[in-house]
Amino acid sequence: MLLFFRGAALAKWSGHLAGEPTNQTEEPMGCTTGTNPAEVAVQNSTKIQISCIAHASYYQKVILSFNKDMSAPIGVFAGNGEGVPMKLENGDTMLTISTGANNVLYANFQYSQSSTQGPFQQATVCAPIVVGTGPIVTFITSEDLNDDDDNDSYLTLIDYTTK
Repeated sequence: MLLFFRGAALAKWSGHLAGEPTNQTEEPMGCTTGTNPAEVAVQNSTKIQISCIAHASYYQKVILSFNKDMSAPIGVFAGNGEGVPMKLENGDTMLTISTGANNVLYANFQYSQSSTQGPFQQATVCAPIVVGTGPIVTFITSEDLNDDDDNDSYLTLIDYTTK
């Protein structure tokens, strides 16, 4: 798979893909700001795998839904720490879902400065980065407004069953 990235983002993304630790004193990625909830194009009638990693002391939460109003969530990743896999409510760190007739998945990024119970605030979200043609990999990161490193929640979606 051929990946195209910009400057410091390449080092950050490739390090995470290889499971290597990153230098926390790097310059901010300076990402293009996206919407929150983030809109992720998905293929209908396929399965995707989703995982999320926290890189923040504040508690992070990412809610996933096929509905823009975030009704009927299909999964919620939550956690905090540096390089810590965020967990679903059942304790799993990976979610595999069928897209059915849906063409868009929404991911709402939130954080709490207080506790796991909130109150939660909306995070700033970087525009999705989509790479590949088979598999298709989508990366979305967020910033909780604490250190401007744009990686506080690090969501990865992989579609292995491309048409």
